[in-house]
Amino acid sequence: MEQIISSDDFVKQTEVERERIYGYDKALLAKKRRFDSLKDIEENLENSQFNIDLKGFHYECLFHHGEGKNLYVIYDGARYSNFPGFPRWGYYNLLPGSMLAIEDPMYYMYPDIQLGWFYGTKTLSLIDLSLEIVKAVCKHEGIKIENVIFFSSSGGGYAGIYAATLMEHTLAIALNPQLYIYDWSERQYEYFLSLGIDLRAEDTLMRNNLYPRIMAANSKFLIIYNSNSKHDWKDQMSPFVKELGILPKYGLTSKDNVLLWIYEAVGVPSPHTSFETKAIWLYMDYIAKEFYHDRLTEDDARNVFTINESWREIYLLRKELKDIKDGKNYEQNFLFLGNGNGTFRPPYLRGKANIASKDSAFNYLKVYNLDKPNSWYTIALNNVKCSVPEYTAGFFDFKRKQILHYEKCKASETKVFHCVVGQQVEGIAFVIYAGIAGHCQGQWVNVEDVLIGWHLLGEE
Repeated sequence: MEQIISSDDFVKQTEVERERIYGYDKALLAKKRRFDSLKDIEENLENSQFNIDLKGFHYECLFHHGEGKNLYVIYDGARYSNFPGFPRWGYYNLLPGSMLAIEDPMYYMYPDIQLGWFYGTKTLSLIDLSLEIVKAVCKHEGIKIENVIFFSSSGGGYAGIYAATLMEHTLAIALNPQLYIYDWSERQYEYFLSLGIDLRAEDTLMRNNLYPRIMAANSKFLIIYNSNSKHDWKDQMSPFVKELGILPKYGLTSKDNVLLWIYEAVGVPSPHTSFETKAIWLYMDYIAKEFYHDRLTEDDARNVFTINESWREIYLLRKELKDIKDGKNYEQNFLFLGNGNGTFRPPYLRGKANIASKDSAFNYLKVYNLDKPNSWYTIALNNVKCSVPEYTAGFFDFKRKQILHYEKCKASETKVFHCVVGQQVEGIAFVIYAGIAGHCQGQWVNVEDVLIGWHLLGEE
């Protein structure tokens, strides 16, 4: 019988595969092209950031070729930092197809605008114009129009939905999109008024209220809202389902060419931006395609409930970590933050940790009790001498008799641990084993320099 792969080797193989799927190369952003015409795109497109001017409007784009029949078009939303930003550009390895990210030309027209929705002028939609780029990319890649998927969130979600109403038989996936842009932000409404555009007025291109366009389209739409986002719920989702004539429920609800997905996630940093993880995206893509092809089943709906619960738990943990870092007094005993460099300032302790050889599989030393509530600890192990190449170090809860976090450490390397403790700290300690825990018989470890620093959460 062939020998079973070791646990360590299996984990390494998994990490390689995970990197292949989730990883991305920032070099994609470094290569830049200028195209003078749509024909130029059709003939000379390559993996790169590129720009093109159409009818006097400047489009910055990012393209990556991928294996698969789909083209995923990702519009950006609000501008909070330098642009172009290309949200979710690092998803390209996840996508079963090619990716085209498009920056809003409104940011080049109006440098102080925060959210432009690719709106354009009174008579010209920049979303409509952007579809000329989409079509040129499809021609270069040999992709059929019905295999175009618009995937974005917030203001980009609005743009993707509008684009799918223009480019028929496509699919749009939108997270927390604005469907009624006149009700999104009074500040943005006033800004558009200063441009001579009233978002509450009737628009000949039907951009201010997407419901009629969605209902008249031959495309399909997966629209996803966070029930914890009160602004989205009240001013966007609620009027939409009222017009649809459906009641939202946790999970999936469908009507005609619309599939509504309601999830629940606390705000980190805000409920509106508590978006998907890459793993959740993979299932979103699956659900959207099943809906597009009229293949959704009850099992799919049940699985969405499971995804929702995972989504909820992920953001609860993120909020817990943020609250702890912000110094809030949580009834939590311990949270491991990771490894890295050590930053030490008074108060701190310095000493040694020597573990003599014993006939014990779990020969350990309790180095330090983490007895200061609501504190961030940094522990560094320097100049380690060991009878074996690796040893175990980490945190144990002696009151509850449970491992909190253990790691294998190489004797040849400095090791730094970061963690936080909450209000209940009784029994929590940092320990070192004379070798690998469970295999310490006859082994010894001498750590010549143990440095332990701490500060209260919320301290500068």
